[in-house]
Amino acid sequence: MTGQLLYPEIFQEGDLFLKETALYVQQLTKIMTVTITYYDTGGWKKSFVGPEFGGTSLPRILYRAVSQRGAYIDVEDCLKHPSYKFINLDVNYPMIRFIACLPINNQQGTIIGAITLMDRKPKKIASVTLSSLEIISKMVCFHMHSAK
Repeated sequence: MTGQLLYPEIFQEGDLFLKETALYVQQLTKIMTVTITYYDTGGWKKSFVGPEFGGTSLPRILYRAVSQRGAYIDVEDCLKHPSYKFINLDVNYPMIRFIACLPINNQQGTIIGAITLMDRKPKKIASVTLSSLEIISKMVCFHMHSAK
């Protein structure tokens, strides 16, 4: 299950459904920032709620890892993780301590986007919440397919 590995610098704005879905995920998880990104024939789209974490490549790096692995990845505390602790140390921006990325798969199993969660505090996502996020990922894919 591989997907779109090229994660752009610039996105088009996602639709209202995805914005509302990101808000729902934020309320469900109590995470500071939720971003839903996906690729369709019109290019890359993005909907998010919460502050953006500029100045870091961490979301791009984690998305690439999720695309290659084909499954959910989280880093409960970036400062304690050997691969991620030095990535987002730009002092001009708030530091990401928690980041998680869940792939959005189309009906063929190809990864076409992701739900990314970011926070300034270390976190752990409960398994029941992860199950809910997997259902939401399928709903997002269904919405994108039916919107065409």
